[in-house]
Amino acid sequence: MSVHHFDVTGFFAQINNQSSTGPFFELTSEITFAQNRRDIKALDKIKQKIEDGGVQVPQWLKFKLELAYAWALRSNDKISPEMKKK
Repeated sequence: MSVHHFDVTGFFAQINNQSSTGPFFELTSEITFAQNRRDIKALDKIKQKIEDGGVQVPQWLKFKLELAYAWALRSNDKISPEMKKK
């Protein structure tokens, strides 16, 4: 499974908690897919979608996006000071 950069545990955790992540399940999947491909342009589009969406996004999803950037860039430059504190 690691050959395909597929987080089995995370995947099944999301499936089990689908009712709580329902509205954000697709965004979560997009973030994971872009992260695994190290696709910065896709992450930028997701970030823009979140910012323009007019929907209150949970903190865990913002954190997941920042971690995806950190993984893809191999840098913590895109991690907010608030998240760095946590």
